[in-house]
Amino acid sequence: MSPGRLSLEEIKTRVKPGCITYVYCDFIGIPKDKYIVIAYIDFEKEESLVFLINSKIPLFIKHDAHLNEGQIPLRKTTYQFFSNNCSYLNCVEAFPGLDLNSFIDYLSRNPDEIKGELLAEDIDKVVSFVEKAQTINKAEINIITESLLNSKKTN
Repeated sequence: MSPGRLSLEEIKTRVKPGCITYVYCDFIGIPKDKYIVIAYIDFEKEESLVFLINSKIPLFIKHDAHLNEGQIPLRKTTYQFFSNNCSYLNCVEAFPGLDLNSFIDYLSRNPDEIKGELLAEDIDKVVSFVEKAQTINKAEINIITESLLNSKKTN
């Protein structure tokens, strides 16, 4: 392994549910680099679900009580890699669009884009919302909550 690169095993160890990364998201309406949180990942099955982190809460979400409840504040004082004082983990929609081969390749070359992990208290907030989410199907709710809670036990 060349200097500054991560092996597949190192990525599998570090990138688990609750992990925050900064990557190019080509699976959203306007593709761009974004912070994401891994909600579920299975490297062998090449499956994942991710939540997006936004710098602001869109107005249409602010005006809907249920959607607004799904915006978990992440403060710069805790997550020091953010440029804003507060960013918002959007737990309303879980995106399955992560191309794991590209994701692994990118992170192997850019290990600094693995930013950190959600604190246990923030995982609890995510799980609490996801369990009652009206915008996520039941199968994904089960996968996400189980993955995040299991990840929390290993932290």
